[in-house]
Amino acid sequence: MKNKTVLKILCLAAVLCMFFTACAGDTGSKSDAPDGGTAAEAEVTETVTEPEYKRPDVDYNGREFIFSAWATDSPNWVATSYCEITSEEQNGDIINDAIYDRRLAVEESFGITIVPRKYKSGGEMVNSTMAGDHYADTVLLDGGAIPKVVSGQLCLDLFTIETLDLTKSWWNQTATDQLTIGGKLFFAPGNIGSFDALSVFTTYVNKNMVESFNLSNPYDEVRSGTWTVDVMEEHAKTVAADLNGDGVMDDKDRFGMSSEALTSVVLRSCGVTLTEKDSDDYPVYSLVGSAGNTARAASVIEKIVPLWRDKATTLYTGDFSSKYSHVFSQFLVPQFIADKLLYLNNWMSVAFEMRKMDSDFGILPPPKFDESQESYYVPASESWTAYAVVPITVTDTDYTGHIMDALGYYGKEYIHTALIDKTITNKTIRDTDTEEMLEIIYANRTFDIAALYDWGGLNGILSGFISGNSTDFMSKMAASEEKIVAAIATTIEELQ
Repeated sequence: MKNKTVLKILCLAAVLCMFFTACAGDTGSKSDAPDGGTAAEAEVTETVTEPEYKRPDVDYNGREFIFSAWATDSPNWVATSYCEITSEEQNGDIINDAIYDRRLAVEESFGITIVPRKYKSGGEMVNSTMAGDHYADTVLLDGGAIPKVVSGQLCLDLFTIETLDLTKSWWNQTATDQLTIGGKLFFAPGNIGSFDALSVFTTYVNKNMVESFNLSNPYDEVRSGTWTVDVMEEHAKTVAADLNGDGVMDDKDRFGMSSEALTSVVLRSCGVTLTEKDSDDYPVYSLVGSAGNTARAASVIEKIVPLWRDKATTLYTGDFSSKYSHVFSQFLVPQFIADKLLYLNNWMSVAFEMRKMDSDFGILPPPKFDESQESYYVPASESWTAYAVVPITVTDTDYTGHIMDALGYYGKEYIHTALIDKTITNKTIRDTDTEEMLEIIYANRTFDIAALYDWGGLNGILSGFISGNSTDFMSKMAASEEKIVAAIATTIEELQ
């Protein structure tokens, strides 16, 4: 059933309920009213909430709006079976129909036709825009294409689009603050992209294994602020076992946790920043030379690398990638589904794969580094996050801003609801505790512009600590500091 229909039914039920309650209560005498007066004389106070979205009073009389996004066709993940911007028709699938309904709502509201344009690579927009062609009115770009588009000055500063209100809830407010450079915002994630909710890094927990091994309740650990790397390590080592005793950990054995060479993600979830902002809103490299932050980063590396690469405990995907054409869907997820992996650390998009799982599982924020960490930090993926950009070839920005805001609003109403409330929560998650965890996860989502721009090859340098099983943080980062700082300076100069 479509969300609109559900909403109408719920509203009708609520009205009827109030009506019959009022009728049932109208059986007493006039003396039942306060001070002996009549019920009609009792003062009634109503609170009227203004709707967050107000549709502009415009009609574009059949005008086309070219909306572009990645052509998702990977056979390895359920999530990529959907296109972010369009579906051809309703087919009964909740997410497919929500994407269809969003497009229809925007088209009918403004009298437009949305023309989808799917790309295989962000380079298509780059080449087209550099040639002066009108590629699209709005493009949802993956993070890999962002640096070239922005540095090449191929997209508009979104703050200059007067009809686009980036303070609204369907735009990610944390990103709006963290992804600016010099007070300019060239790309913005939010509910305009269908995959926005799927781009956060999370920890999946096999609840059956928690109970079987009598482990502390991870939900309670999260609530009390004690869900840390140490707790995850303790649980993981309790569970892990070479079940067949052959001295080799593989698909026949039980792992405590999974890991990848996502050092940047781990550092950020442990409260380490890659960059900070100066007084003019320009990024400043903070991994080296920022006393407290640098020391914390070194401590995180010393702690997590040995655990992430502990063959007796951890399923490190790099150890098995040569044995599978797609180690994640063919080995990592099946181990978790088969109750042979306690903690699976991966993106929210993986939740779709758990529909086939018989055992109960939950979703947690990534663990803190230690209990002194003020909050949980949930890094967003540079790859899964879709960043809305407006090519410089767009001239009617009022039109573009109106449609972008509408796509964001209806994306929140239809698609986000379908993803979270109807699919991840209702179809995949089997406990109310995880609903609470999702609120924590989305409230603490973080971005770091350095991870997106990959200045000086920063992401690869950081990944090398886990993939190379190295904890030599200070000397390696000192050796790369100059080129990272120079790359940041180049970007700033390009945008000034």
